[in-house]
Amino acid sequence: MADSPCEKRGHAGTETTGSGTGADTDDAAELAPLKAHFRVPSSTCEVGPGWRALVLSCHQAIVAEFPDYELVAVKQKWAALAFQAFPRPWEPGGSWTADEARRLDALVDVFTAASEHVCERCAAAGRLRESRPVELTLCDACESDVGPDGRLSRPRPTVRGTGAPAARSTARSTVTQPQPQPQRPTIRARGIRARRARITGSEPA
Repeated sequence: MADSPCEKRGHAGTETTGSGTGADTDDAAELAPLKAHFRVPSSTCEVGPGWRALVLSCHQAIVAEFPDYELVAVKQKWAALAFQAFPRPWEPGGSWTADEARRLDALVDVFTAASEHVCERCAAAGRLRESRPVELTLCDACESDVGPDGRLSRPRPTVRGTGAPAARSTARSTVTQPQPQPQRPTIRARGIRARRARITGSEPA
């Protein structure tokens, strides 16, 4: 499920930790409409350029139904888009119904699911990559270009003295392959578990 704080309000300060992908957080011009909805005016969209169109479409879908929605954070989490928002600015005692929260979550879920198949770096068709400490959704080309630190803004090496991108090596890597790890819950399973925890007030397993 979408990582939305609507069902049970949390403190905004605990919801804005990014994924550590080094995504370009300087909002592009096309994301300017989101600025007016951020709870903290200085906030930025912490996702790679490949997801900007998804973020804008998500914003447009939400604003059509909730014109005054409040945006807490836009980031990558578990290799998927986390668009964290409230139907309207929160006030003590609550300011939206459970039905409104479910409707907003349903809108966000569409774009969260779509992001799982879109390269966060270039917008080509992508898939989950688990070769780094941080999970990413990347296409095959960007999987080769992005370094082990997961920084999406990492430039490709250039040929010294020319500024031209270096050709990718076709030599077989000599890096020792990691040992198989116990199977982890899928992104969807973890999201469902976290959502149940929010509803029941318990800690997710």
